[in-house]
Amino acid sequence: MAAKRRKLTQGRLALYNVLRRPGRTAGLTVLSGILAFLLFAGVVLTVNFNEGLSRLGDRFGADLIVVPRGADEQVKGIILQGSPGFFYMDKETAQQVRGVAGVYQASAQFFLTSVAADCCDMPVELIGFDPKTDFTILPWLSESFDGELGEKEVIIGSDITPYNNCTVRFYDANYCVAAQLTATGTGLDQAVYGNWDTLMVIFRDARRLGLGNIPDRDPEKSISSVLVRVEAGEDTDIVAQRILAQVEGVSVVRTQSMLTQIAASLRHLSTFLYAFIVLFALTALFTLGIVFSVTAGERRREFAMLRTLGLTRRRLSTLILREAAIISGAGALLGTALGLIVVVPFSEAIGASLGLPALAPGGGQILFACALSLLITFLVGPLAACVSARRIAGEETYLTLREGE
Repeated sequence: MAAKRRKLTQGRLALYNVLRRPGRTAGLTVLSGILAFLLFAGVVLTVNFNEGLSRLGDRFGADLIVVPRGADEQVKGIILQGSPGFFYMDKETAQQVRGVAGVYQASAQFFLTSVAADCCDMPVELIGFDPKTDFTILPWLSESFDGELGEKEVIIGSDITPYNNCTVRFYDANYCVAAQLTATGTGLDQAVYGNWDTLMVIFRDARRLGLGNIPDRDPEKSISSVLVRVEAGEDTDIVAQRILAQVEGVSVVRTQSMLTQIAASLRHLSTFLYAFIVLFALTALFTLGIVFSVTAGERRREFAMLRTLGLTRRRLSTLILREAAIISGAGALLGTALGLIVVVPFSEAIGASLGLPALAPGGGQILFACALSLLITFLVGPLAACVSARRIAGEETYLTLREGE
């Protein structure tokens, strides 16, 4: 019994026509795929950067950060990029800052770094704080931790993975993990926090082992920074100027100014990224249009034969548009899949390399980016082929077949 022949539908005919020209099809598919990848990456990264900036603003409750003179850029690196570092000034500086008019709250912190050695789980920034005066760390934990932080207990950033979910190791000593902060997309996610007593233990252990570039100074009389919250109604810049005038040997980092700079960088990046995507989309549309026009011209007799076999002008136009849709659709799937593989897992690393806060994309963001890149890229093909389809469908069959006789 003869095998049943498959009906040659218009969709199957369009697919056969596309596959008959593998070189051209591959080139146009890659072009469409690049557009889909750029669309996906642009949406995911800009949304993540904006959310990271918003989370950082919510997370960082201080208006000012007072650090030793010249350490302002270093503290920005610790906050934004997780670059380990430390610097110290006299402990009395915190009390001097509290005495400045316009200062509502002031809380000192002590910085230390671990090292990449057998004595430590990982090289991270270790931050000591005073729970009695703190207004930035413990409030962020209010929903998951409401106890008191004891000696050798620590709070870890979202990127820190504890051993057996309960301990971390620094300078040959284990520390119990009391809580873990939610992600901010900044260097704060790679930091470990402990109270003053805990950091003094770590400091002495590091000095005993001769590791961590420990300075020769008394940790009991030293601090690294003072976080300041300004009184309501006070101008932050004016309070910063008062601190500089009344406290010697310090620099003041304005957190709002830092966030504004990040926001400006983000706007510039977003503008450049979207302008590049629009330019590439127009280039792709123009290139596809030319290729479809040239190809349609080469296939005029083929299309005329289809007309003589009963294909209407409308169906001929639809056939050309379907071929274009198959190519752009394949490119859309290819580019979006590549975006899922490359952009989603490394979005936080991309943000860190650019000095921008970035959070891991959520499911809703990924679905939105997929839908947008698939839809726009899919439509580019038929749009580029519209002119060619209309021109070919409008030609007279008899005259086309008689050409060249």
